[in-house]
Amino acid sequence: DEWNARRAAQAQRYHEALGSLDLRLPVVTPGVESAWHLYVVRHAERDRLQAELADHGIATLIHYPIPAHHQQAYADHSFGSLPVAEQMAREVLSLPLGPHLRPVQQERVIDVLGELLAART
Repeated sequence: DEWNARRAAQAQRYHEALGSLDLRLPVVTPGVESAWHLYVVRHAERDRLQAELADHGIATLIHYPIPAHHQQAYADHSFGSLPVAEQMAREVLSLPLGPHLRPVQQERVIDVLGELLAART
């Protein structure tokens, strides 16, 4: 419970600090409580943004880079094109989050993201 509370506080901090940036933030349906296993944002230039964050010493991950309908488990099925799923797979980026993350580390992520994305406008 303590770890979930820490992740929830971190997610709230990201939400407050990143809301004005050119990022699509996660949305939690009203009445639902997220465990905040991941904090996944979306950006049209995800690969470039990830590389720039890495240049600043900030590690990020790309969870689920292959849309479900392209997974080997579904090779025998024909789904056709699922453009929203395919776009999301190109854009998702998991920011650092977890009970191990210190506030100063999260603030650095926020500051660097702000600098990087402000430089593009």
